[in-house]
Amino acid sequence: MIVSGAEDGNAIDRIAAEWAGRSLLGLAPEERAALAAWRAADPRHAGSYLRAVAIGKLAVKAHTEDRQAVAEPVPAHGEAAPRSFVLSRRRLLGAPLAVSLALAVGLGVYHQFMADRISTERGEIRNVALSDGSAAVLNTVSTIDVRMEPARRTIDLVTGQAWFDVAHDPARPFEVHHGDMIVRATGTAFQVSALQDGMEVVVTEGTVVVLRAGGASPIAQLRAGQRLTVEQGQVQQRSLDPIHVEQSLAWQQGMIVLDGEPLAAAVEKVNRYNDIQIEIATAQLGSRRVYGTFRARDPEGLAKAVAIALDAEVEKTDDRILLK
Repeated sequence: MIVSGAEDGNAIDRIAAEWAGRSLLGLAPEERAALAAWRAADPRHAGSYLRAVAIGKLAVKAHTEDRQAVAEPVPAHGEAAPRSFVLSRRRLLGAPLAVSLALAVGLGVYHQFMADRISTERGEIRNVALSDGSAAVLNTVSTIDVRMEPARRTIDLVTGQAWFDVAHDPARPFEVHHGDMIVRATGTAFQVSALQDGMEVVVTEGTVVVLRAGGASPIAQLRAGQRLTVEQGQVQQRSLDPIHVEQSLAWQQGMIVLDGEPLAAAVEKVNRYNDIQIEIATAQLGSRRVYGTFRARDPEGLAKAVAIALDAEVEKTDDRILLK
C-alpha cells in the first residue's frame, strides 16, 4: 500500500516510483483518486512522480524508431499500457536516477550522445542520457550544446525547451546557460525554456540558483514548485500548485495545455510541432482566450475545438489550416 506522511526525499522518490510503476500498468478508479490526492499534498510529490515516469520512458523509449514523439501519455481510466511501454515496478522502486541510468547504459538501453550538440526536429521529443549520469528531455525544435569538464558541467540552451534531471555531484556544478542567464544546480530536476528576450525556469525537484553571467550574487534561489521568468530585463518569480507544475511539463507527454492563453499564442505553440501550420484570419479572433488539453501533433483537432468554442470557421488546405 502507498501511504503519505512525513517523508524525506528518498521516501518520496520510492513512493513516486511505485506510483509510476502502477500507472504504467493501469490504475483502478480508487487508485487514481489516491494518486491525485498524494500528488496534491506536496509540490515535491508531483515533481518526483513526473521524474519517475520520465525514467520509465527513458528506459523503454530510448531506441524507438519513431522520431515524431517518443513520449507517450501515462495510461488513464484503467487502460492497460502498451506492451512496449511496460517497465517492471521492481526496477523503478528505490532506484536513484544515477543508478538507474548507470544500469541502463550497462544494458545498452540508452544511447549515449558523444557529439557536443544535440537537436530535435519539428515534432520530435528526444530523451537523452548524458555522460555524467544526468538525463535531459528536449522539446520540439530545440538545441543544446553539452560540455562535460572535470570541474563543471555546462549546457548551453541554444533554442527551445529542455528538462534536466541532474545527477548529484557537488564537486561539479551543473549549469544551463541561455543568453546572459545561468541556472546552477548540483542534483535536482528543472526545466528551462528559451524566450524571445529571456528565459523561464520551472523547478520540479530540489533547488536551483539563477544568476546573470558575471554577476556577483544570485538573482533568485528556486525550490521545487517555483517558476522564474526573466524577460526584457524584468524578473518575475512565483509558486505553482502541483497541477500547474504538471501542465508546464505536459509537452513531455506530447500534449499542450492551454489555460486561458490568447488563441494567437496557442497557435504559435502548436505550430512548433507541425508542418501543417494554423493561421488566424483576424487579430480579434487571435485575442480570444482558449482552454483545454490537446495533442501537440494534432493541429486539426485544436482547430476544430476552437471553431466550436469560439464560433469560428475552419478552412483546410494541404499545408495550412485557416481559422476565420
